[in-house]
Amino acid sequence: MEEIIVGVATKILEKLATKAYQEAALAWGLKDEVERLQNSMQFINAFLVDAENKKAGSHSIGVWLRQLKAAFLDAEDVLDEMECEALRNEVVKMHGSATRKVRRFFSSSNPLLFRIKMAHKIKHVKERIDEIASDWKKYGLTEHHPNNLTFITQGMPLRETHSHLDASLVIGRDDEKEELISFLKSPVTHDDKMHVISIVGIGGLGKTTLAKLVYNDKRIIEHFESRIWVCVSDDFDVKRLISEIVKEMGERKLEALSFNQLQSLLREEFPKKKRLLILDDVWNEDRKKWVELSNALLGDELRQNDSKAIVTTRSEEVASIMGTIRLKLKDLPEDGSWKLFVKWAFEEGEEEQRPRLKEIGEQIVKKCKGVPLAVVSLASMLYSKRDVSEWEKVRDNEIWQMDEQKVDILPALRLSYYHLPFLVKLCFSYCSIFPKDYVFEEYDLIYFWMAQGLLHSSNENEDLEHVGKLYIKELISRCFLQIECKEFGLYFFKMHDLVHDLAMSTMQSEIAIMRDCSSATNANKNIRHILISSSIEQVSAFNDMKSKNIRTIGFSNDNFIEIAVTDPFFKWISNKFKYLRVLDLRDCNLESLPDFFRKMKQLRFLSLEGNDELEKVPNSIWTLQNLLYLNIRYCPLEDVPKDMRNLMSLRFLALTTNASSLSHFGFGCFKSLYFLDIVGCDNLVNLPYDLSQLPALKKLGIGDCEMLLNFQEEEEKENIEEVQDLSLEHFIVFKCGSLKFLPSWLQRSKALKHMVVASCKSLEVLPEWLPNMKSLQELEILECRRLGLRCKQDSGPDWPKVAHIPK
Repeated sequence: MEEIIVGVATKILEKLATKAYQEAALAWGLKDEVERLQNSMQFINAFLVDAENKKAGSHSIGVWLRQLKAAFLDAEDVLDEMECEALRNEVVKMHGSATRKVRRFFSSSNPLLFRIKMAHKIKHVKERIDEIASDWKKYGLTEHHPNNLTFITQGMPLRETHSHLDASLVIGRDDEKEELISFLKSPVTHDDKMHVISIVGIGGLGKTTLAKLVYNDKRIIEHFESRIWVCVSDDFDVKRLISEIVKEMGERKLEALSFNQLQSLLREEFPKKKRLLILDDVWNEDRKKWVELSNALLGDELRQNDSKAIVTTRSEEVASIMGTIRLKLKDLPEDGSWKLFVKWAFEEGEEEQRPRLKEIGEQIVKKCKGVPLAVVSLASMLYSKRDVSEWEKVRDNEIWQMDEQKVDILPALRLSYYHLPFLVKLCFSYCSIFPKDYVFEEYDLIYFWMAQGLLHSSNENEDLEHVGKLYIKELISRCFLQIECKEFGLYFFKMHDLVHDLAMSTMQSEIAIMRDCSSATNANKNIRHILISSSIEQVSAFNDMKSKNIRTIGFSNDNFIEIAVTDPFFKWISNKFKYLRVLDLRDCNLESLPDFFRKMKQLRFLSLEGNDELEKVPNSIWTLQNLLYLNIRYCPLEDVPKDMRNLMSLRFLALTTNASSLSHFGFGCFKSLYFLDIVGCDNLVNLPYDLSQLPALKKLGIGDCEMLLNFQEEEEKENIEEVQDLSLEHFIVFKCGSLKFLPSWLQRSKALKHMVVASCKSLEVLPEWLPNMKSLQELEILECRRLGLRCKQDSGPDWPKVAHIPK
């Protein structure tokens, strides 16, 4: 499934057509070379849709498309190199000294040498594309221009779920739910070994949904003193699972504990309460691993305190190994499937007013064979369509004839995928780079897409963050992303494992999961994204990798991977992967970092979050002029690097510091900053006034800063050039126990929509200017008892200040 090649071609052509890119090409004297490459790509792009339609019956066309896609991605790397150098020149003009400018003239960045080098690269990649494309006649392809590149979703209703699950959206599982609850509430005798129940069924039947229904049922909440949910997925690592269970019981800082210490902690703490444990999505068929976990967890102590466990799995073998009673989840009955379809495809009562659509819908439901995920996915897609022919195309599509057993992906999911706009399809495919059951944070995902160059807008005034939100909204409406929870105005998502399989099938030739040395050596030469799940000690062997154009390096850190600076890891990625765009080193137990950023000109996304021993970031970080996203949250930095002002592209910054003041940081230089998060600063006393001088800032969060006393106000700062309105839309402050007043400069924002004040015990009075904030749509006051009482409707003294706010 290489459909995303159309999206790849489209995004490159859209980029080439922008005024900024054309000006850059002209400035470098590369206008003719870029135009010739553009013409080649436009020519072959017209035949890609036909190739996609025909490749199912032709292995050679599939190979041809993969070759083209690799060439297109190489072309994008070359073009990005040109754009990156333009940015570097801009920084030198703005901040560079005369010495630095002379040094650049004699370096590889010399304009004449760079133009010659780039002209050669562009010519080479164009010739490669022309050579591959010349075979279009051999395959009998016809011209067919893509027609679903753009879409408007502003008015599309969003079927949101909640963190606990919206029970009203679940149909036809009442009997199974009651059976589970009855089992969980029944007493367990000392010799009764059936304290675990497995929910077994094929993917998409709703095993996890049923478990959530039970987990959140009021009777279960009242019956158990503690409930623990652990997502197991493919990796049944006993230490990880015990760590997750202990963490859910309220323990923290587990990374340094040995396996024996974790087991002892579990045996000591688990029996103290009657608990319900959910092990979701279990695949392990190794009985030894299950015995190891059950010995630590499900022994006599569990039975004595009447604790229970539920396991969800696709495998009968798994249920057999665990020695449990089984609830075999059946297909949803046809009437239940139809009710579910109606709930997602029609407005209330609409199906009776549209008899033809109802007839076709009933025929589509039969093809879904009682699988709720299939029903909901197609119904969601059809919700925005009212043309009979569109419904008929879905019903009559040849995908229904594919052998589901061979591909292990539901035809209904494939159909929903095929109907995605090309650029949204591309973003969806890139979600497969993350591991199964990964929890996506809204803006992390958007900036990841942005770093990969996947987001584009024809409107110069439209933020790409807004485009990313529209793409997420589209994926939610198709049930390709599911809302996990919402915290402080931010959404978190998960992807059903069947949906992840679908995404992976579109990108599998480009993603390598590194579990050992051999997986690096045997990696395909077209690999561009690496997820490392082995010990970092193995990384030295990755020098044998054939691919040089890696764009993403991330870690699956469930096993507490440790990275030592003495290892060749940092030198390896710095020297070998000059096109690296994403480097995710969160929670890797880093204690220090070498000065290794200077060669990483293309890096756009850098996360060091959660490395709670990391006290310093190397000064070479300032050379990352393309950096969009920098997350150094919960890294206790003693200070910040010099020349941070050179990060002129930065749009997201999350930081933690041990400093008492950030007045020297120079926030005002970040003219593109959209999202700022300042958290976990234990010594921070005040925040500088230049936070209010960021022209692009839309989201500002300050939290977990218990010593914070105030925000510097306008009169405290000398030589203010001019006071300007803020563009801020979301302001969040939480766990700032010493803070007594909100910053008065907030009232300068004419766009503020959402404000959250949480766990700020000293903040007792809302500002007098709050009634003037006519744009404010939502105010959340959480765990601020005195403030909450003052805002009580009609009777509270601060009620007149908030009465105008809709929510």
